[in-house]
Amino acid sequence: MFLALVVLAAACAGCGGSGRPKTLLAPRGTVVALALRGSDVAWLAGRGVAGCDLSLWLERSKTVERLRLPSHVAHTNAGTCFDFTSTDSATLALAGGYVGWSVDDEGGDSGVVTEGASSARPSRAATFAVELTDGPGNYPEVGTLLGGVTATDDAVLWGTARRLLRRLSFRGRVEATRTKLVLWNDRRLLVVDPRSGQRRTIVTFAAPPSSGTGFYWSVTAVAADGNRLAWAQTTNLGVSIVRTVRVA
Repeated sequence: MFLALVVLAAACAGCGGSGRPKTLLAPRGTVVALALRGSDVAWLAGRGVAGCDLSLWLERSKTVERLRLPSHVAHTNAGTCFDFTSTDSATLALAGGYVGWSVDDEGGDSGVVTEGASSARPSRAATFAVELTDGPGNYPEVGTLLGGVTATDDAVLWGTARRLLRRLSFRGRVEATRTKLVLWNDRRLLVVDPRSGQRRTIVTFAAPPSSGTGFYWSVTAVAADGNRLAWAQTTNLGVSIVRTVRVA
């Protein structure tokens, strides 16, 4: 109990920006993807810092359920962990009792992007599309066919990766909503007005210790729904909490 209180207090000390962030949930494992839709929240979590043995969860009507994932998504082909701390990525989209997912496992010399959806009732999981890739980082064709998932009020949608966006000088990841862009990396989380380009810092984190042995937090997943923003703060020990705040 004391350790849990210390973890929550340390996470709170790293927050800034508008409003007062609140703890939304404290799931087990490392949260690598989030989705919000009203009072519902879905998250993809892995065991350990890198994210071994992925599991998909949905909290709806104050009930938490574990949703099915195809075995080739929950576990890499090589039997190793996903490396979400550096190369791999995942996206979730939530519509009613359905959760769409896109998981990009770069897999060393070869990789795969997989898209599909899972449902709570009935309990089902389906793969929509799979794209084999040549490997991480240096190959221009990686991820050009599949582009992730999104959701309306009653449907989960998926599409292509070729999109035109205004260039932003930022090293990290992006989440787009109707009114804002959310950018994040292991040091900070920003909200950007896409029209004016104005940026606001929502949360910052101290740099990892040069020794690599100290305790620190980083952002591992982000989700937005209207003016609600949620993010997973994860320690270098592989423990996550999910926090939420309202931003104008």
